[in-house]
Amino acid sequence: MSTLIEVKQTPDQSAQSIGLDKYQRSKFPTVFEIMQPGRTPDGRWVTGIDENAISINRINDPILRQQRKEEILEIRQELERLTNLDLSATSKYWETYYIKIVDKLALNFDLASDRIRYYVLLANDYAAPELDARNNPDLANTKFYVHRTETEEGSKAIKSKERDKAVAALYAMSENKPKLVLIGKYILGTKVKDAMSADAIYNLLRDGLANDKEGTILRKFNDATSKTIEELQYKLVIDEAVAKHVIRIRENYYQRGNATYGKNMKDVIKFLSSPENANEFASIKDELEEKRMFG
Repeated sequence: MSTLIEVKQTPDQSAQSIGLDKYQRSKFPTVFEIMQPGRTPDGRWVTGIDENAISINRINDPILRQQRKEEILEIRQELERLTNLDLSATSKYWETYYIKIVDKLALNFDLASDRIRYYVLLANDYAAPELDARNNPDLANTKFYVHRTETEEGSKAIKSKERDKAVAALYAMSENKPKLVLIGKYILGTKVKDAMSADAIYNLLRDGLANDKEGTILRKFNDATSKTIEELQYKLVIDEAVAKHVIRIRENYYQRGNATYGKNMKDVIKFLSSPENANEFASIKDELEEKRMFG
């Protein structure tokens, strides 16, 4: 089913001062708005699909930062494949790119061009991700917001079904402590300890899914359950190695010493799990053990 959204007007402070807020408008009828991507001091266009954007590089957690980079890169590469365009943040394509809104703008996510508009609008704060987000002081002067045309009830039902499915999968593994420990560490990190009971880990994960307003834990849970036990084991070791600087990420590549493992987690797991690199993986685990012992 297509994802359809509308970018609608919402009165900013200027519109309120002249009474347009009475009509839920940010500008007079027939007046249109032309919006272009901003540009950062380093010369990169603000596109919303730049894995090396300042906002991404400022994420303190190295694991979360690399995960976001990989997610954004995947989105950009897919859009480039669909449009046959260079959509990198330094591309000349953005020099003449603009979005025009007269009254409102309908976007269909089945169309690559509409998805690009969506990311640009949000990244440049031209549109708030939802009406309630206008309460954020950073969006006080935003003239538009994203309204999803699916009914609220339909949207809630889809989310509820996805969550219920995840809870059912969690229940199915509730007696499998080794798997619960791996899934728990993958999703909740150091909150999950080996010494915890299966019930304690189950309750942590169940509460996390129940209170997951942003859908972050649900996405991680689905990602974790799609992996094999071996893949989970490798990923947890790699994540810890990154966090403790045993493995470093340089120019988006996972590296240790003179060895380069790959550009994304899938490549790194493939590299380290191959028989010829067994000694390298064992060496990583030994170094981690030393760091655990000596802090």
